[in-house]
Amino acid sequence: MIKPLLLALTLSFSLIAFSGCSDSTSDGGSSANINIDTPNDGKTKKPKTDPEPELRPSAPREGNVTGLVTDALGNPLAGAIVKSGTRSTTTGTNGVYIIQLESNNSVSITADFFNFAENSKNVTVETNQTTNLDLTLAKVDTIVTFDTTAGVTVSIKGASVELPEGSYVLADGSTYTGEVTAKVAFNTVATDAGAAAFPGDFTGVQTDGSVTGILSYGFIDVVLEDSNGNPLQLGTGETAMLSFPIDASAVDTTKTIPLWYYDTEKGAWIEDGSATYDVATGRYIGTVSHFTTWNLDAKFDGATFEGCVMDENNNTLTTADLYISTLGWSKHVKNVDDNGTFKFINTPSDANITIFALANGLISEKLTFELLPGQDKVITPCLVVENDASQEFASISGKILINGEVPVTSVYVQIEVGNEWSSFRVEDNGTFSSSAILRGTATTIKLYIDTLDQPIKREFVLTTNDVNTNIGTIDIQTTVVHGCVTRFDNNSTFNTPENYINIDAPYYYNYNDFDEDGYYLVLERDFITHTLYAHTGSTMDEQALFGSLDFQANQERLDLTNNCIVLNEEVIISKPVTVSITTTQPDTYVDVLYTQETDYLYPDSWGEAIINEGNSTATFTITENGVYYISQLSNSRNNDDYDGSISITLDGKTHTVIVPANATSYEGWVGFAIEVYQGTYKIIEINSSFDYGECSRGECS
Repeated sequence: MIKPLLLALTLSFSLIAFSGCSDSTSDGGSSANINIDTPNDGKTKKPKTDPEPELRPSAPREGNVTGLVTDALGNPLAGAIVKSGTRSTTTGTNGVYIIQLESNNSVSITADFFNFAENSKNVTVETNQTTNLDLTLAKVDTIVTFDTTAGVTVSIKGASVELPEGSYVLADGSTYTGEVTAKVAFNTVATDAGAAAFPGDFTGVQTDGSVTGILSYGFIDVVLEDSNGNPLQLGTGETAMLSFPIDASAVDTTKTIPLWYYDTEKGAWIEDGSATYDVATGRYIGTVSHFTTWNLDAKFDGATFEGCVMDENNNTLTTADLYISTLGWSKHVKNVDDNGTFKFINTPSDANITIFALANGLISEKLTFELLPGQDKVITPCLVVENDASQEFASISGKILINGEVPVTSVYVQIEVGNEWSSFRVEDNGTFSSSAILRGTATTIKLYIDTLDQPIKREFVLTTNDVNTNIGTIDIQTTVVHGCVTRFDNNSTFNTPENYINIDAPYYYNYNDFDEDGYYLVLERDFITHTLYAHTGSTMDEQALFGSLDFQANQERLDLTNNCIVLNEEVIISKPVTVSITTTQPDTYVDVLYTQETDYLYPDSWGEAIINEGNSTATFTITENGVYYISQLSNSRNNDDYDGSISITLDGKTHTVIVPANATSYEGWVGFAIEVYQGTYKIIEINSSFDYGECSRGECS
């Protein structure tokens, strides 16, 4: 990345201090010492004079840093790049990395993964010691392709990035023209996932070189690449406009708010420019001249507070997790102190601070208070950890947008937390809120959104940080596909309800809606290759016509009218295809189903059972053209006992689908679709009506 030239700054942050405490997360904030480094690299040699021999510099002392790199749900990311200065490594299959660095230094460590926004934290390396640092990466929200001669505005979660038409440059400074890919992510620290993916800490280096505390109102990560995947930056003199959505009640909208970019080499937020509130859009808008992660932060004058933690019998708690937060700022530390006391310094002032404690599965009541600038306050009473944390009821709220701007309305959302469900309607402005959801021992929540004629599922991590969980904005990027269906002899374009369009059949869509030119459909933009199927008639017979077309959902609008689905000629299959099926669950049913009968997602409505209870294998031969679905159902065709796997063998090659552990009827129905035409076949793996396998939307080899 091209960044403005800066004086080399050595930041020594002591962000949270405890009286006799150990902070295992290195979170918090306090004053910082700024030193200007000299150009000396520490290895300058004395002038060589005979006969004195040349002195060799001693080997540097080193230590290890290790940790886990995960996504927002805690899933390990294998193959993520972890780097610090000139040294780098990659995570293993378990998402764990280890990197050796010079010790007695505070260093910045950055993790990056394909189609994820990078994250960076500072850590102190101890000589001959191993220090732990875990990093959470937020997934890229949208990927947009544009031409340098046109520019583009990318909208995501209410934020936007306006990329100019004009000059872009490669890493070597040479000018680039042509197709640009922009990968954009927007998050706020008001959500658990956003707080975990926030780079660095809540301190920033001001334009005068001094350090201040900062309150974040959102951070945007933009990565630009050329057509070959090489990194790009804005050219000299070019600027991009960033727009941040803001709750007007959260800040004084008469003021400008500084913009800060994250310098991964220095491990610090650097002040650079500002954003001004725009009344018409309700957003803060500012311009930037280069890209890394940009943060909209208000400065604050720090204050200090201290307190204590006790159990229900008024005994000192020597170990407890402390959660402290205010709008735009949050901390989580493990307090270890023989007296059960704690102290936070450089805490935001003129804001409502909330703190509570968690220990041994019990949680305290929340304590809320306000601090004045420079104040040193003792908060009372002590935090008493006495309530069963598993019995906390959650209020879960958020917002749903289409393509970053348009609120989703008149749809229902189902929330699953553990074994508890709640179903409710989304408000006209796209917001939703549910109450009285028992958290239990669940660590994630699942949302099922009934929109776009498809079930959309999202998962979010539940933490104890706040029983009122704000999951933020769910941005459903869509692709509108417009196309047509013709016969093999081009003598007819089909546009009657008796002709059907399926996408990735049998799950997702079964369309019979055609416009005057053919068909159109709307699906989630997921940058994955899908297959469209078309056929005539409502019943299966050997004269039925069928055809398919592959496309990638990577644009807002996709016009396939110059590449119609061509229905194949009516011919009897010239070569039989023999399929062998094996299941690890002898008590399940395995059915063979046909394309024209798949008006519903649920396979127990149709089909012929070829493996019954007590059997585990079967063989059948396909003699007619068509698309055949092979699916596994639970024993007695009820809604439980989905586990094991199902395999099919064709031409000596075996393909297997594993049923997810503890799957429900929605997540456990698995199987294959086999498209057969004149003795040739294509396999599409089906892993579930909601959860898909690696091959579920494309051709398996």
